[in-house]
Amino acid sequence: MPVRYRVAGESAWWTTQVVNVSESGILFGPASVSSGSQIELLFRCNVTIGSLIPGQHVCLGRAVRVARDKVAVEFEVCRHLLDGHSQGGSSDTE
Repeated sequence: MPVRYRVAGESAWWTTQVVNVSESGILFGPASVSSGSQIELLFRCNVTIGSLIPGQHVCLGRAVRVARDKVAVEFEVCRHLLDGHSQGGSSDTE
């Protein structure tokens, strides 16, 4: 499943593949970011994963592990998107 990501504050988005996703975070790659970086992510879930309901999500998190070309990000907050707009109060993982 594809995921779009960028380092928070940068303008360029990159597309790569999800390796694993859970309610608390995501592993994706190939990617090149520094451990500790704040990362913005856009991805679509096809099934419910904890509080993440099916659909498009925008998440903010921190890169907690970078190994080879894979990046593990722990979510700080996720929002479910409906018709391109964030739905307040849904899918928070705080």
